[in-house]
Amino acid sequence: DEQANVLWALERIVEGRAVVSGQVDPNPANPSYPDTVHQSDLQAPRFYRYLPAMGIETGWHPYAIDWKNGGDAWFVQGGLADYSKQHPQPMPRPRAELLKAGTAAAPKLHQIAASAVVPGGIEFERRWQLARDAAGRPVLWMQRQRRILRNVPARTIRFDAMEETSGAP
Repeated sequence: DEQANVLWALERIVEGRAVVSGQVDPNPANPSYPDTVHQSDLQAPRFYRYLPAMGIETGWHPYAIDWKNGGDAWFVQGGLADYSKQHPQPMPRPRAELLKAGTAAAPKLHQIAASAVVPGGIEFERRWQLARDAAGRPVLWMQRQRRILRNVPARTIRFDAMEETSGAP
């Protein structure tokens, strides 16, 4: 949406491997919240718990709009936190070189000009290509392609969800 204030960058394949989506920390020392239990008695009091940012997965990176000098709009890379566990943790940073800025010693936030974004989304693909030159010698090069998406990726991220629990909070 060209009028939206958030842009999402998705990592689907990084370094030739599919990005594994799912929870950040399967550590039993950081347990999930208890499962919800639905009561059959409609007259009994009900208790709810607040569950922020349900449905967050690895490989999805938000970019918030920022107005730079001269009135130009830029999308600046942000970050997410996984609040589905009792001890929230930041989501992993992007692994794709395309979504990184600066150097390892001096990292910067990646930025995208708002004018470069199309409403349906863009897919970037890089792959190694091996060819032969006119003399028959092998030539290895990085092919880069950019194309408009036919189907926009979708993921349900529920912010500020309230779910029923089995007892008092």
